[in-house]
Amino acid sequence: MHEAGHGDIVGSPEALIWDYLTEFQQKAICYSDIMQFIVARREPSVLEYHQAQLEQRLPAARDSATNSDDAAQAWVNLEKIRYLLQALMGETDPKAWMAGIEPLLKFGLGSSQARKKQPSCSDMAFIASQRIIQAAFLAYSAADQREQLHSALFKALCVLESGIQLNDNSFLLKLYAIRVYLYLSCYERAQTIYDTLRIKHVQLDTLGHLIIGHGMALGCFALDMELCYNGVTFYDRFQSKMPRDIEAVYQQGTYSNVQDFLEFQSNIVHSVQRECTHRYALRGEGYEYGNAKETLARWEEADVSSIEHSEQTLSALHDNRDVSVMGLLTPKDMAQWDLELLTQSTPIPGHDFIRAFSLVPQVMHYLVCADIESLQEKLSELTLVVDNTNDTLSRQDVLFVRGIIDVGSLYIQASDPQNEIDDQLSRLLSVIRTNLPSNELDPSLFSLSSDGIRNLSAAAELFTYMLALKHALSAQRLPAANAVGLALSQLRKEALKSVNTLRGWVDKNTRALVEEQWLAENDDDIFADVKRFVVGGQKQTTSMVTKACTTSWLRSVKNLLSQWEKCSS
Repeated sequence: MHEAGHGDIVGSPEALIWDYLTEFQQKAICYSDIMQFIVARREPSVLEYHQAQLEQRLPAARDSATNSDDAAQAWVNLEKIRYLLQALMGETDPKAWMAGIEPLLKFGLGSSQARKKQPSCSDMAFIASQRIIQAAFLAYSAADQREQLHSALFKALCVLESGIQLNDNSFLLKLYAIRVYLYLSCYERAQTIYDTLRIKHVQLDTLGHLIIGHGMALGCFALDMELCYNGVTFYDRFQSKMPRDIEAVYQQGTYSNVQDFLEFQSNIVHSVQRECTHRYALRGEGYEYGNAKETLARWEEADVSSIEHSEQTLSALHDNRDVSVMGLLTPKDMAQWDLELLTQSTPIPGHDFIRAFSLVPQVMHYLVCADIESLQEKLSELTLVVDNTNDTLSRQDVLFVRGIIDVGSLYIQASDPQNEIDDQLSRLLSVIRTNLPSNELDPSLFSLSSDGIRNLSAAAELFTYMLALKHALSAQRLPAANAVGLALSQLRKEALKSVNTLRGWVDKNTRALVEEQWLAENDDDIFADVKRFVVGGQKQTTSMVTKACTTSWLRSVKNLLSQWEKCSS
């Protein structure tokens, strides 16, 4: 009505927002109710008005927060508005985001209300963690500052885990912890937290993307495969139950719901996450090591026709995934303040992922079956996908897919005994060697927690497919089989040595390095207040997070070492 010229009747929209807040500030849903109205009018004068109103109320709300649950919730809602206004006003100073963090931490994690599991305390711990993460990405956005970024995110993990220890029912704290652990390449702890969420049935379609596939990227194929099979089982059972469910709708006489029910069924059956889960399951099966006979049989018998996709079938897929599960306090159109986007360790898989990992099994099938014409066709399609991904695939997925293209091209070259394969084979082996741990340089905590494990996992996966190439060449009695076999044997020896050295380094050094580097004081440490709080008052939790990170890294490296050992047998 105000926009239509009836401001004299309804009054100022901004004043109405604060009148509403005064009336309902003790309700947890209050912020969600008014956020959209604050976001709708972002003119500087309007934001300044909101800022003035906030500054009038915030000190009193903070001082009275311990009086009652309602008073605490009122403070929480004002802190959420403070966060939103900083983003809307374009605040990029990390120190401004960290201003006033200590009272949030003390109330959310160190107060008597927190020990009583008061919901407002979990909310405050959640807001504090968001501020730390936001400040970290603003302070250390440059490529050469990512080591400092990881240090800050580790402190955020300590805050998140402290909140979880106090209130194990906090869904949002757990979601954030999962995201940050995966960002730091700590799969095992992330998967453990995910299990406590007890996500099942339809939630596998909406929230499964939070964890499915990340294990494969971090060397934990077995754990990831179990999640994939759970997802595949859900989708298969859901589809098989459709006739009975539709019959039940008619028997109950709820005919008006039939159309909605059919639409819901179709969305699940033609779900993007369903296709991604199936592709991850296929990917995991391809990674499993077997002898020559088992490997060739697996690819020869693969049902490649059922996984083919066209632009038409891809466009018919429905994306049911909840990609805003991070409890954002800012609108989605603000990329620099979008923690959902900033905390993604890899792109969320979509159409390019589905197409690429539908084509990989097809490439291997036609390679093993010596169908060169079909193989060339699929390699061309796969090349087109990976050349036009526009950052929709992770760097390691691109590395792996390009490696598969090279594997297929090498097979075509080797299928004619007159052709030389030395240069092509050397390039392919170089891709794997480049992503193995260096024997000449000591690893670093940053390299391990960023791309180190991911690169090693991609190298091990690509090597497994090269073994299938070698078995195919041998079975088809092609002369190149011997050269490929000798080269792979030498590469296995190098990999075993370097990965075993890395395992020893992780086991011996990472815990001390976390304490020395990620919990160390810096002269200009923006996160000094957080560091003092987690080290001084949350020692047990900080120690637990340190152990969770080091144990997760060690588990990933041990799994990858085991994979190389199996490939050597």
